[in-house]
Amino acid sequence: MEHFQRPPLDRLTLEGISQSAHEIDQRYWPLIIAFKVAKFIPPSIPVPPQRPFQLLETFKSYAKELFKVEAHGYESFRTDRLYVTWLSNLNNRVAVHLQRVYQHLDEADPDALLGYHGVSTLRIDAAVRETMFELVKQYTQAEPSKSAQSSATAVSPRDPNGLQLSNRERIDRFILKMAASGLKIKRKDIWQVAGYEDRTEFERFQRGEERNRAASMNFNRILNLESADFRKLLAKLKQ
Repeated sequence: MEHFQRPPLDRLTLEGISQSAHEIDQRYWPLIIAFKVAKFIPPSIPVPPQRPFQLLETFKSYAKELFKVEAHGYESFRTDRLYVTWLSNLNNRVAVHLQRVYQHLDEADPDALLGYHGVSTLRIDAAVRETMFELVKQYTQAEPSKSAQSSATAVSPRDPNGLQLSNRERIDRFILKMAASGLKIKRKDIWQVAGYEDRTEFERFQRGEERNRAASMNFNRILNLESADFRKLLAKLKQ
């Protein structure tokens, strides 16, 4: 199972990757903490400006470094049929790690907030995943292989009769699935939970267009969620 998550790297290489990742964490944590703004600002102190794009770029740069330091160790496995799958799994591990970092640093000092800048964790997650997906394409120098694409399968790619479902049909079924669990949602809820501020990419996905592979993977990820998990993300978004 471990070899499905990443190549069969030797222990020395794995330790080297862990140490390098730790050093990257040490460099970026202070940069992220510097974005925190106190909940209470005395009248005698100027209110700091919001810096949403700088915060996003910091997380994207952080993700790139973590991705590259491990992906470099995969070089000797480039011709393996699982190469793209391993890179895609690395994308997911880094994204999950950064979500945990955000939560940890935001909760470490409850009197100051990262959320002051108006950037949700969902938006950060979408941004770093899309950034790393571009790296996956660079490393493979081609479109993702079928083995990688299989990790982004839909909730119900076929109906009970074995007929292929369109993205629009899958979305409709997802909405019905949520309703059956007691949660009434609209299409807007789906693209907002996916981290988008407008419906452009969602509408392209719904039409079945493949202009943005990263967006497709992101929406497929949402459509794969269980009702309880989607409910939690939606509730967090509307807080």
